[in-house]
Amino acid sequence: MSSAKIVLDFNGQTRYFTNPLKVISCNKLSQVQGVLAQAENYQKKGYWVVGFISYEAGYAFEKYNNVKK
Repeated sequence: MSSAKIVLDFNGQTRYFTNPLKVISCNKLSQVQGVLAQAENYQKKGYWVVGFISYEAGYAFEKYNNVKK
């Protein structure tokens, strides 16, 4: 268990997330897609998936970033 806590407020409705089943993280760009796949698997099993992705992780998606001129 982790002491991680997240509070989200959308449209005046606040949700508190504490005592996560698992904390998924990475520190290398090559791990970003795998971590997102893990999170998606938990979501498909009916779990809430809450967290954030930092700006720097965007580089993991460069090959999908098609700009037409």
